[in-house]
Amino acid sequence: MSLPRRTYRITAIVSSALFVIFILPYILTHNEADFVEDFAKYTLSNHQSYQNKPKLVNTPSAPDISALNPTKPSINSKSSSSSLNGLPVQSQKQQSQTNQEPEFTDPTKSILSRIPMIGKHYITYVYSKQQQVLNDRLLKDSITTNHKSILNEPNIGFVKSNEVHDFWNHVFTIFTDNKFNITEGEELIVYTKREESEDDDKKDDESSYEPEGDHSPSSKSNNVKKNNPYSKKSLLGKANITDYNIQQIKVNHANVLRQLPTNLDPVTFKKDSKGIVLIGGGFFSWLSYLSILHLRDNGSKLPIELILPQWQDYNNEYKMCNEILPKLNARCVVIPDVLGHHVVSRISIGSYQLKSIAIAISTFEHVLFLDSDNIAVTNPDSVFDSKVYKKNGLILWPDYWQRSLSPIYYEIAQKPVNEDVRVRWNRYPLINAEFKTETNIEQFENYNYHEYLGTIPDLSTESGQIVYNKGTHGKSLLMTLYYNLYGPQIYYRLFSLGELGEGDKDTFITGAFVTNTKYYQVHSYIQTLGYFDENGYHGMAMGQKDPIIDYELLNENYAKFSKLISARKPKSKNKKKKKIAGTHNEFIDNFDDEIDDRYDQVELIDEMQTHYFGGSSEIPLFALHCNIKKVNPKDYTNDESISNFDENRMKQRMYSQYRFKIDNEDVDFELKRWELIQKALCIDKISFKALNDNDDASTVNKTCNYINNTVNWLFSNSEVELAKQPAKTTPLPTKGKS
Repeated sequence: MSLPRRTYRITAIVSSALFVIFILPYILTHNEADFVEDFAKYTLSNHQSYQNKPKLVNTPSAPDISALNPTKPSINSKSSSSSLNGLPVQSQKQQSQTNQEPEFTDPTKSILSRIPMIGKHYITYVYSKQQQVLNDRLLKDSITTNHKSILNEPNIGFVKSNEVHDFWNHVFTIFTDNKFNITEGEELIVYTKREESEDDDKKDDESSYEPEGDHSPSSKSNNVKKNNPYSKKSLLGKANITDYNIQQIKVNHANVLRQLPTNLDPVTFKKDSKGIVLIGGGFFSWLSYLSILHLRDNGSKLPIELILPQWQDYNNEYKMCNEILPKLNARCVVIPDVLGHHVVSRISIGSYQLKSIAIAISTFEHVLFLDSDNIAVTNPDSVFDSKVYKKNGLILWPDYWQRSLSPIYYEIAQKPVNEDVRVRWNRYPLINAEFKTETNIEQFENYNYHEYLGTIPDLSTESGQIVYNKGTHGKSLLMTLYYNLYGPQIYYRLFSLGELGEGDKDTFITGAFVTNTKYYQVHSYIQTLGYFDENGYHGMAMGQKDPIIDYELLNENYAKFSKLISARKPKSKNKKKKKIAGTHNEFIDNFDDEIDDRYDQVELIDEMQTHYFGGSSEIPLFALHCNIKKVNPKDYTNDESISNFDENRMKQRMYSQYRFKIDNEDVDFELKRWELIQKALCIDKISFKALNDNDDASTVNKTCNYINNTVNWLFSNSEVELAKQPAKTTPLPTKGKS
């Protein structure tokens, strides 16, 4: 028998009243994160009340998280499931069929059945977030008996975890309060097609992986071409953005810059601490471990933190985090552990965005960040004591390409550019600025845009290695976080305009620029290492130069230049320019001080660049970024382009017999690399979830045979090892009898 219509009306009125009295005040007085947190606590308490199992105790291996949650199968389960935060979650129907324990009561069911649709939609949305938080928390709770949060470790001893969480919640609230009003699939910045762009000249610097990789412009570079691809006109032609979108980005940018704290909260790092930071998770855990082995082999004593994006990554690398890394003075740090559930429940981070997060959440004040595929080829510990670091607080390295950052960025950042004054030639400062006049307007407007006063210098930045002082550059780092959080939507596009290398790389220098913070970008060009075969040259790694020597040489040369140019005599109309041969010092000693002023500077800088700062210069390397064919021995065994199948080994060196010095002894880089691989996988037999965790015995044997054969082959043709062997003497021929 159906109820009268009046009863339905009364029920609706009562439900609405209950919503207004009980639910709406809560929504209005609590932010979304509070709502999520309260639901998580309530759900977790209900969930645990249905479990009669004791809590986990210390175990020698990673615990099985499925034991904690009857609604989740084991991680390796192949059952049909949805996914929350990377973990499979069974439906209630599956759970009831496979688990005889009382069904877990969903605390929102009774609430949702009694409230109007407007409240139901909101709570359903928030509850989906709450499930993600609960899922992550259950995984964390299952391993915290064996993993002490870095926020409470005795050797840090300076914080309560909620203070750190509160700070990051405050920062990310500023970010999310200034998010962009765009619909799904909408693009604020749209690249123009190549044929539509007014830049018809082919870029001469995109052939980045040629021998030496040195495409630094000479004094006759493309900035005097008729259609310079890096002039203001050309850069503006590479992408379209409406005035409305520019204004929207500008307002949000100004709000964030104004609202962010001036410094990082002191509770977020240990004062005066120094350390090295890498990112793990999946295959990157293996690459980072190999990089750590190189660091220790080179003599580095600095502590190391391996940043893991999710608790699942920690669970996958449980043994490495708790047994292997501590022996190397290294440890794992999990991003949700530091940021807190309020933050991770409402943002999505991954890929390029992880780099700035990793630097920010590390417990070190002074950070050397290395990409997981980046290998230090020196002991980097002294960089923190260097003059270049102490004076600038942020050290960056160049990429292959000219800077293609949009001129619109300077408008958004409200940083004026004086386009009537040229203050640098390429990436080098001019000693005397050049000014626009009536006679040079056309030439002046065709210069590289980033040679004008008020712009960020060339070249674009390569972020495979960064040295960061978080104590002095806190706001700079927070702005870098902001640029990365909205990078895929806006700032990656704004900073690259579709050119090669789009990603986080230019967010670090712009973060410093917009906050008026010092930085030093290495002037030496990249040294590319690779090999030749029948198909030509293959560039395999980016060699980045030593910043300490680079800085010293640059200052030394500019000190000489200033004296020479300031002492120059008036130009003689009858005297021709002398051709100078020999070394750079001879060039300076015999400098013709009667040459035209503008030509003087460019001539000097070009000569300096050739002798000191080209890719093939004698400045030693700091790091070798091996970003092509990332090392995976098992995959190499099936790659005919680099392997000798008959002998089950590498068939050619990838890095051109590159050697470096440690304690005045030569080290064969490639041989050392494979010896460390051999130790990790075949001697210590370390297992990595994404590399070799599921390999059967035959696969392991084949891989280790390949590694062993490669080590022996590299040793046999190593120039370093051959040089250590005593020279073979050839007996003199005996003279025949006459």
